[in-house]
Amino acid sequence: AFVGLPDALRGKLTSVAVSAEKVRLSQAIIAERVTASLKGVHIDPVRKKLKSIDRADFSVSLTEGQLAAFLARRYPHTHFRIRLDEGCVRVAASAVIHRKNIQATADLVPTVRNGTQVVLLVRQVRSNTVVPLQAVRWYIEKKVNPVLDITKTKLKGQLTSVTVTRKLVTIKASGQPETLKIFNTASCYSSGSASD
Repeated sequence: AFVGLPDALRGKLTSVAVSAEKVRLSQAIIAERVTASLKGVHIDPVRKKLKSIDRADFSVSLTEGQLAAFLARRYPHTHFRIRLDEGCVRVAASAVIHRKNIQATADLVPTVRNGTQVVLLVRQVRSNTVVPLQAVRWYIEKKVNPVLDITKTKLKGQLTSVTVTRKLVTIKASGQPETLKIFNTASCYSSGSASD
């Protein structure tokens, strides 16, 4: 006998795992992979429709190319190159700071701010001229941050962390079930599993 089967037949699942690839989150963001872990899933067994979800924990992963495309669209007048490294995003760019044309490479650490934004913190700067670190920090804070504001995407909830590896930037969050409308995207591959 299956433990929990009566609950499942009544439309109650303890947890459901869902994943999708190549998901369009907004006009400017295509994610390599989106995963979600759903807790307390309630389904109307007659209509076969989702009624409610108690909690959704999810992650969004972007490749270096997807991040570069997003940044190019977000900052169309800035020319830059990016490279993912362990714990940081290395950005080489030209910018005008305090009326000087600066060529610089900065190691930037993506960090969650206020649970809804991803901002960049400056770890290190290398430049063709002497640039005060405070000037670069000012420029990023005034002209670049926030890099991502989830209040302007289909993701609703609280950002919890950002991690960077040499292959992916992964943003994790907890949120409300309307987040999962992104899995209805026709152009993405999705898979899932359920347990009770």
